[in-house]
Amino acid sequence: MSFINQLFSAGVGGLKFRERTFNSVSLSCSLTCPLHFKIRSTMDELYQTVKEQVSPVEAKVEGVIPLWLNGSLLRNGPAMYEVGPEAYKHWFDGLGMLQNFKVENGKVTYCSRYLRSQAFIRAEARRGIAYAEFGTPLPPDPCKNIFARFFSYFVPPERTDNCSVNVVTMNGQTFASSDSPFLIGFDPSSLQALSEYNIRNDFPGMFDLISSYFCFIPQVREKACLN
Repeated sequence: MSFINQLFSAGVGGLKFRERTFNSVSLSCSLTCPLHFKIRSTMDELYQTVKEQVSPVEAKVEGVIPLWLNGSLLRNGPAMYEVGPEAYKHWFDGLGMLQNFKVENGKVTYCSRYLRSQAFIRAEARRGIAYAEFGTPLPPDPCKNIFARFFSYFVPPERTDNCSVNVVTMNGQTFASSDSPFLIGFDPSSLQALSEYNIRNDFPGMFDLISSYFCFIPQVREKACLN
């Protein structure tokens, strides 16, 4: 996994190898992925929902991938911006999607799946935004009267578990993470969610800081530090 990450550079238009030299052989290759990975021409198009591709499809490879290069490149990011009649208002706020670029025997297959967080499940159930996000407040509840809706602006919203920023591996398990205290474990092949942890509640005292990007300090065994 780490070796594959060193080779690839992900971009909005698809996926490209960084040009590297292995045993005096120069490698430069690009992949063309499904049609929804097209170059965005305007900022408005950045907020368009991307459909999931649950069944693996073969990507078009331009160039040659060495047969010894095998593995999976996992990516995470916001992908669903509209839920029913409501829409998220910031690029960071879309509900997360996991992606798997699997490299095997010179070929690449691609699949993706929405991260089944509680933010996703509850949004699908109510056909609207269920949690406030970075730049999107929770829409007022129409069942509340005007006074209850007014005072709701002074109550901190429930923390979202929309882990749509990074992918980390710990103790042989793969997790989706964000700047919230949640980690969602998932199967790296099928991308199906398996478990969810709130590290503040489930692992009290083990973490100094919370961030989507992990930094482990081997010398400090009693704590795992995030930075």
